[in-house]
Amino acid sequence: MKAINKSAARAMRKMISMMDNGYAKIQKSSSFMAVTIELVGQNELGKLFSVAHYAEQNGDLMRDPEVVFILGADEEFYPVTIQQDFIGKYQDVLEYDETGKIKGWYPRLQADLAAFANFWLKNIKYQQSL
Repeated sequence: MKAINKSAARAMRKMISMMDNGYAKIQKSSSFMAVTIELVGQNELGKLFSVAHYAEQNGDLMRDPEVVFILGADEEFYPVTIQQDFIGKYQDVLEYDETGKIKGWYPRLQADLAAFANFWLKNIKYQQSL
């Protein structure tokens, strides 16, 4: 799998360092959307962290977007899902068997998600002064 770049990984580590009880909401300026980071679980590849922007529509919180990253045993971050509620998009790069175990992944989709995550985390790093 393709890991995010070093600059994006630094932003992830900074956000993780700001977490309290597995969660942080970061908003350094009212000019930009807050970003949340949350420890959402673990699978056989590592810990799972959700990073998301949320907006409200008709009283509901909408992910705009949410990306879930695996923190692997090699201490690298690998984006594995993206969800954007406003456009009805959900993509998971992992493929599971009937017991829920990972049986494969989609390399091209995962590489595209890593490229997006690099760009998005660069913006978050700037917006939140990380």
